[in-house]
Amino acid sequence: IVGGGCGAAHAGRISSELAMPLVIIPRLASGLCAYGEAIADIKHDYTASYTTQLDSLDHDRLTSILESLEANGHKDLASEGVAADAACIERTLYIRYVGQAWECPVTIPGGMVTRQMISEAEEGFHAVHEQLYTFSDRATECELITVNVTAYGRKPKIEVPSKPYEGRDPSQAKKGER
Repeated sequence: IVGGGCGAAHAGRISSELAMPLVIIPRLASGLCAYGEAIADIKHDYTASYTTQLDSLDHDRLTSILESLEANGHKDLASEGVAADAACIERTLYIRYVGQAWECPVTIPGGMVTRQMISEAEEGFHAVHEQLYTFSDRATECELITVNVTAYGRKPKIEVPSKPYEGRDPSQAKKGER
């Protein structure tokens, strides 16, 4: 069953590659794509580089960077008609071991950046690193690489009227084999 705006355009080739003998294209397939866009929350990401070892991190500088990114998020959401009480901000630090080639995302709370917050972020980094790569090395220095703020604008949920099914009885449909 095809859905989305370009689903029908790709369904033939994909079904052929998968040796599927039948493709069903609902009359409103592209409408489902538009409906998804209409009900989806708004999301903007704002990123800044700030490379420093965690033990020498300037808390005031990081707070300033985060506040600036958040202000941009609130401004952009307001320009799109999002009420202040429908806005939500998420802060993420991208941390790695010094000299490592990849970072791990760690979410931090709002407010002024404190030593305690950075200590908790470092512990969060070790946990994420262990989960992703099966090890962590608490003896190795950690460094902040990137600061990210995601601004969400929550849209009101749309009530979709339900309509009882009026088609053929589906009890005779083919089951257990695809």
